Amino acid sequence: MNFKTTCLAAAALTALAGPALAGASEDAFASFRSICGDTAADFPGVVKAADAANWQPDTQEVTSMDGVVVSDKLSRKKKSGDAAMELTASHGVAAKFGNAGVSICTVVSNKAEFGSVVSQVQGWLGMAPHDAAPTKTGFHYTPNGTAFAAVPDGGFDAAAAGGGMMLLTVRNAGGKVTVDLIKLKK
Repeated sequence: MNFKTTCLAAAALTALAGPALAGASEDAFASFRSICGDTAADFPGVVKAADAANWQPDTQEVTSMDGVVVSDKLSRKKKSGDAAMELTASHGVAAKFGNAGVSICTVVSNKAEFGSVVSQVQGWLGMAPHDAAPTKTGFHYTPNGTAFAAVPDGGFDAAAAGGGMMLLTVRNAGGKVTVDLIKLKK
């Protein structure tokens, strides 16, 4: 195979992989938004949304934050094209946050593209990230009517006492993209 043929073959493979990754990224974000985001990680809402989207029970261990006494948890899985997605959620109470309710909802995809998911999250929230790194991007916000308001450092307690303090993180690790929402509500 000569150089020109090799370059054409590589371009063709890249063109074919692009839409597949874009589809997986869109599926991962859409799943996260409908199950975790639109429900504000409210556990009964998460269960209802996961059931409606035909997520199947899974045996994956559901982890929680240190200091959170978990009262509810679920683990689900779903195939979307050739992407495998995982969903975990939990709800409990944390004394270290003034007995705030803590809800966690996470979607993981083995085929999504990190930058695409971050871009979709940013577009949905309508705000720049609170912090960004090559493999992890975070957003801090609170519901504000039908929109969202960024929460600056130092504003966590007021947000938690109001509509809820939302910590949304997108991570790229081990060939998987994870979209994680933690809600603190006093």
